[in-house]
Amino acid sequence: MNMKNNYKILVIALVALLTSCNHTADGKISWEPVSLNLTPPPGPPEYQKGWSDGCESGSNAYSSTVYKTFKAFEYRFDVSMRNNKVYYQVWKDAFLYCSIYWERTQSENI
Repeated sequence: MNMKNNYKILVIALVALLTSCNHTADGKISWEPVSLNLTPPPGPPEYQKGWSDGCESGSNAYSSTVYKTFKAFEYRFDVSMRNNKVYYQVWKDAFLYCSIYWERTQSENI
C-alpha cells in the first residue's frame, strides 16, 4: 500500500469514529452509542442535571473495555446537591437505566 491509500483509510476510520459519538445534555462529546438517548426527560434543572450526571456515571461504570480504553472512568455526582431529593433520586434512576443499557448492548455483541 502506498501513502495515499493509508491516508484514505485513516480519514474513513476517523469519520466513522466521529459519527458514532454522542453528545451529553451540556454539549460535551460522549463515547456512548448514538442509540442511547442522553437527552434528559423534561423537568426542573436539578432533575435534568441528575439525569445527565447519573447516566454518564452509569455508562462509564458498565461500558465495554474498548470504551474504557478511550475514556477514563468519570463518576459525576454534584456533592453540592447531595441533599436535593429530586437530584439524588433521578441520579440513581439514570445510573441504573444507562448501566443496564450498556450491559444489554454489550451482551448482545458477544
